[in-house]
Amino acid sequence: MITRAAFELTAEERGKTITRLIESSYPGSLFFIMLVVSAIIAAIGLILNNASIVIGSMLVAPFLSPVLSLSMGIVLADFELIKRSIVIISKATGISIFVAAIFAMFIFVPRGYNSEILSRALPSLPYLYIAIAAGVAAAFSVAKPYIAEFIVGVAVSVALLPPLAVSGIGISEFDAIVALGAFQLYVVNLIGIIFAGVVIFSLMGFYPVRKQAEKAIKVEEEKLEHEKEEGQEVKKQHSKASDIHKP
Repeated sequence: MITRAAFELTAEERGKTITRLIESSYPGSLFFIMLVVSAIIAAIGLILNNASIVIGSMLVAPFLSPVLSLSMGIVLADFELIKRSIVIISKATGISIFVAAIFAMFIFVPRGYNSEILSRALPSLPYLYIAIAAGVAAAFSVAKPYIAEFIVGVAVSVALLPPLAVSGIGISEFDAIVALGAFQLYVVNLIGIIFAGVVIFSLMGFYPVRKQAEKAIKVEEEKLEHEKEEGQEVKKQHSKASDIHKP
């Protein structure tokens, strides 16, 4: 039976949840490496019509945190967090489709469409129900650390990663119907997860901790800036080294 206690959190727990959520959605190099790997695995599983491989790709996909960050941003009315989350999700979406399309076009060409691909080629209510349920579970997993977050992350990826990979496969086949249909399924599922996250975070009373989100975002922005500076410094050192060795 659902009780109010299921949604109760202390101010400290809310603050930790926001910090953990923003840190885990940090768009560093590891995030994008895992994204590329998961898209390749998903494309292979779909082309082979192998559900086990598709599920394996969901274990790797890092979709959970940026999607829930967007839900949190909406609850907090924090436009900086909303903007940051949309940018990360947009990049993840584009990269997943691009990687799947290139892989299917040049490396592992599909031989027609199988059941794994066709089942995700059009929006459908069952997948929307899965997305909403996954969004509810995901919001609880972030706020309640004792829930196995990686398992819930798989549930979120079920609704998001395979449709993106199917969209990429459709592009590789120059099939606008499959590519657009799968992308529509992804968008509908994404909206379902975000909506569920907004509802759960609202019931948990997250709005009063907006300042914690702003502080966490600032820390992550400083990390990104530091990474960029390190990268530029490495380039300068390489450039100097090459100049020294020139005759």
